[in-house]
Amino acid sequence: PSSADSYAELGNLYDELGKTKEAIKELRLAVKYDPENANYHTMLGYSLSRLGRDKKTLSEVMQTFQQSLKLDPDNRYE
Repeated sequence: PSSADSYAELGNLYDELGKTKEAIKELRLAVKYDPENANYHTMLGYSLSRLGRDKKTLSEVMQTFQQSLKLDPDNRYE
């Protein structure tokens, strides 16, 4: 992919296919290339939440959702 949107779309597709680790990899790239996009942070947070419940993962989930809300307090991503 050559854009943040492409990485996000690919990450979303992997997530829908149950390929959580691949989804996270692509969504991290989407966030890297467009860190101001609240939806990308939210998508990453949802994927991370499916990865596990260990303290480190949950901490990253919270940070990701907090960043999303910071960028767009009215974010209604579904």
